[in-house]
Amino acid sequence: MSASVAVIIPTYNHAHYLAAAIESALGQTTPPTEIIVVDDGSRDDPAAVTAAYSSVKLIRQENQGLSAARNTGMRAATSEYLVFLDADDQLMPDALAKQLELFAQHPDCGMVYGSYCYVDAVTRQITPVTLFPPGEDPFATFLRCNCIGMHATVMYRADRLQAVGAFDASLRACEDYDTYLRMSRNYAIAARPEMMAEYWQHDQNMSRDSAMMLRSVLGVVRRYRSAAEERPEWRAAVREGEARWIRFYSDTWLMNLLANRKPAGLAPLMRQAIGITRIAPRALPASAARMAISNARERLRSVRSALRRRRAQRAGGQNGPA
Repeated sequence: MSASVAVIIPTYNHAHYLAAAIESALGQTTPPTEIIVVDDGSRDDPAAVTAAYSSVKLIRQENQGLSAARNTGMRAATSEYLVFLDADDQLMPDALAKQLELFAQHPDCGMVYGSYCYVDAVTRQITPVTLFPPGEDPFATFLRCNCIGMHATVMYRADRLQAVGAFDASLRACEDYDTYLRMSRNYAIAARPEMMAEYWQHDQNMSRDSAMMLRSVLGVVRRYRSAAEERPEWRAAVREGEARWIRFYSDTWLMNLLANRKPAGLAPLMRQAIGITRIAPRALPASAARMAISNARERLRSVRSALRRRRAQRAGGQNGPA
């Protein structure tokens, strides 16, 4: 008997993306047993989209947030395995097949995952992301960083996800990262390098708010300080994770500032800067210094390269035919 898989698609005001997400689930080489769309109190009309798909189940609820919507879908599903696909993202055609193969190879796992790519919603430019493996100690790896990066690449065993408490509805962001930490604390995790999903980037992505994301992710990592006391390598991983996240979101904020071309975009960036500074007062100056050093090194490499080319040209002229 083949394994059963539910693809759960939470949506909040993303009805204009929803059809593509559903089509990516329907187009799997190993079809899902269930496709469940959870409308988390949208102001648009996801029902008008799902009406075109007789096999898709739509659940409506008052707006409670992404974690609650995922939990609603999980409770409604009857399948052995679960995949959570955001309404503005898409699965690769063989994602479910590859994830199920991983579970067949590693039946002790609580979850498995793969790689993904970024897709610019405006230019359609595709940027592949290299897989970050969980390593021999997945809990330590996840304390240091979120090595998954995109939730749709993950397949869970439903009973094991339920056993760790699924998704914490009190979290505004990083609820998937929090779940990964609980899963890695309790179960084995496996990964494979193939691309499983497309992460579509647009102005509505929650992860554009660097201050909010930094505050959320540090809150998640610090939840596990007491658990990390069991081993010195886990304590070190917590410290490394905190420092890495501060650096990542400070650098991200600076890159967003430099890329901003809209006067209206400056105000939210300044609010984010205030938020980051409250959390880590030295973070943004350190990011600026790193960028300045990196730019200086790049300019120095360019100058050296130009000098080498000039010397080669001169040498060629001197050694040429009379």
